[in-house]
Amino acid sequence: MDRHTILFTTDKRQRHLGELLFGKKHTCSFEECMRESKQLFENTIGKVQKIYVFPTPVSKLSKEPKLVQKIKDELEKESLLMQWGCKRQEPSIVFGGAFTSDWLEFFEINHISYVDFMKLEDVVEGNAQITAEGVIAEVLNVSPFSIEGQNVIVTGYGHCAKPIAKKLKTLGANVIVVARKELARQEAEKEGYEVADFVKVQEFAKDCTTLINTVPALVITEEILKKLSKDAVVIDIASKPGGVDFASAKELGIFAKLALGLPAVYTTKSSAKLFEKAISECALLKEYEREDKAWIFQIII
Repeated sequence: MDRHTILFTTDKRQRHLGELLFGKKHTCSFEECMRESKQLFENTIGKVQKIYVFPTPVSKLSKEPKLVQKIKDELEKESLLMQWGCKRQEPSIVFGGAFTSDWLEFFEINHISYVDFMKLEDVVEGNAQITAEGVIAEVLNVSPFSIEGQNVIVTGYGHCAKPIAKKLKTLGANVIVVARKELARQEAEKEGYEVADFVKVQEFAKDCTTLINTVPALVITEEILKKLSKDAVVIDIASKPGGVDFASAKELGIFAKLALGLPAVYTTKSSAKLFEKAISECALLKEYEREDKAWIFQIII
């Protein structure tokens, strides 16, 4: 049985993923892909297994609603064929990162197999390390200070905050971890960081030259921003809309940036390797490993 892999490319990381998986790529623009994919989809129903590799986050697909509808139509047809007892094709598998609720509901209704990269421990941990390096690159890009000797506040102490704090400390920064939960503060204190809760954070803010937020809630308020010096920088990596009062930061003349998707900006080949490893080790795919023809249809959006 032939296997067609359809890779949706939105950034350098996805392009590198295509290179790692297939070496040679069949690429096309969105308009070209709409013409070509119509024939592809019509010709492959019941004949091939399809592997879809969505971007991370999957929400990037939403800017092309016609393409999304084509994908869903194809998967729905396949689901019906399988329900009617058609055994001419093996079920498709969908890979992607951070699937939205509408996709998850669609998969459940149509019994579609999927793998969320951001639910895999190895990917999450590797992504956090790469994110930490990206954060440091962002800081060095905009801060007038070297990291050595800086007072840096890191809010939160989760998957991303831990390697961020560790790498900053290694580079000579004085790191203050601010966390809501006492257990998280105790853990950070054992690692040698100064710690505070959000009630006392203002006491540290006046001497802080960099603040990095990882908490997806409004925790960096106007009151905290007022305590920062004018040449301080704020980097927010929490999911939209972030956890910083950006309007107040602008009024106060403090540089503040919502820096999302850093693994797709920095060290993109290393990031792509995480996804390639997850795909190659997927148990669902191992069931279908054969010597039959397999090729990539890469769609650039």
